[in-house]
Amino acid sequence: MDQDLLIRQLDWLVKSEDVPARDVNQAAKVFAALTEPKRVTIMGPPGSGRLDLMSILAGNRLVPSNLALGTIRVTYGEVAQTRFTLENGEVLPFKGLPEARMIPNTGGVVQTIINAPLPALRKISLMRLAEANDLESQINAMTWAAGQSDTVIWCSARYGKIESKMWAHMPDQTRDNAFALLTTLEGYDGNLQAANADFVARVGDDFAYAMAANLKAALSAQVSTPIDAAAMRASGITKLISTILREIEQGQDNATALAEILVARHSVPD
Repeated sequence: MDQDLLIRQLDWLVKSEDVPARDVNQAAKVFAALTEPKRVTIMGPPGSGRLDLMSILAGNRLVPSNLALGTIRVTYGEVAQTRFTLENGEVLPFKGLPEARMIPNTGGVVQTIINAPLPALRKISLMRLAEANDLESQINAMTWAAGQSDTVIWCSARYGKIESKMWAHMPDQTRDNAFALLTTLEGYDGNLQAANADFVARVGDDFAYAMAANLKAALSAQVSTPIDAAAMRASGITKLISTILREIEQGQDNATALAEILVARHSVPD
């Protein structure tokens, strides 16, 4: 079936007053799955490379690493724009990507929303979860973020007992679709295979996927002109990206099949 037609028919189902509420709700979820970017949230302890991974997945360095920007959301936009939400609730909009000059001296930033015209953001939106002041607050923030996400990536430099205990609080649905990423090869003499094998053993069954990557090498390869694809592969990051894209494709196929069932169940006009 033509995908554009299928989406129009789903839209009709969502707006129909003659369709049972259960099917309307299901149609709304399928409509979102077919029309909205996959929501990817990046979590992990401080210093685990979360901002580096966000830049790699977006396809561009979006945020200077020395800025305290709270929780960061990145979505597609035709024009680059940034909006800061301060502790006092004030919202400050700016043109362009975040810069130090934009941030006021009074009041910390609790959330930063970035719109950027990057092709990768047509398929995924990104959120980097900020650190909380204590463990309980951090776990609460993680649980909240899980409800806002289709996929979670946990960045780690080791994945020890504390991280494992934190992750254990996540809902089963989140854990069943999540990635664990070792973000540095320090201690492995640059051996990606050894790092990957050790990390997979450490993670065990906590995540659906576990893999290692050298994020610094991946960033360097990405900013090359043209992009150094061989170096990207050698860094290990290509495996993560290809797995995410495969998951997106599988999700689209599942959503399409469900949409066709819903449309066939009702007298939906062409």
